Amino acid sequence: MDAYNKTFKMVSPMKWILFIFGAVLIVIGLQQQYDENNIDALTKNCYYEARNSTIEDQNATAVVVMNRGTPHVEIFKDKQFSWTSKEHKEKNDIYYKRCRAIATMVYWNHELFTSNHICGHYTSADAVFKEGHWTKSYKTVTRIGKHNYWCR
Repeated sequence: MDAYNKTFKMVSPMKWILFIFGAVLIVIGLQQQYDENNIDALTKNCYYEARNSTIEDQNATAVVVMNRGTPHVEIFKDKQFSWTSKEHKEKNDIYYKRCRAIATMVYWNHELFTSNHICGHYTSADAVFKEGHWTKSYKTVTRIGKHNYWCR
């Protein structure tokens, strides 16, 4: 019995260290997956919303999403972005690569891109809205590329 207690006391701290180390690795892996999912969502949104526009516009579309909250959550909310309701074949062209770089930059450095001119909403610059549309309670603050950016 005495030998058992000695062995248990010696092994027990090592087991706890290994357990904690394993748990930390799992948490780090989950965080990396969380960040990757958010960057992927920002990339796709940039690509499908602004790929043929200016780099400034692509950047601003990512900033709007970040201003709203967690990118993956905000982008895939019901009826937020029309492209999310359709199946899309993944692209790997120059526009997608540029959007990936912009999404990564904005995701990790969002605080550098805050502006009074880029709030929480944008629309196509040439869109016409009927009475009662949500845009009626906002004001257009700026136009960048192919989008109008709206603030309250």
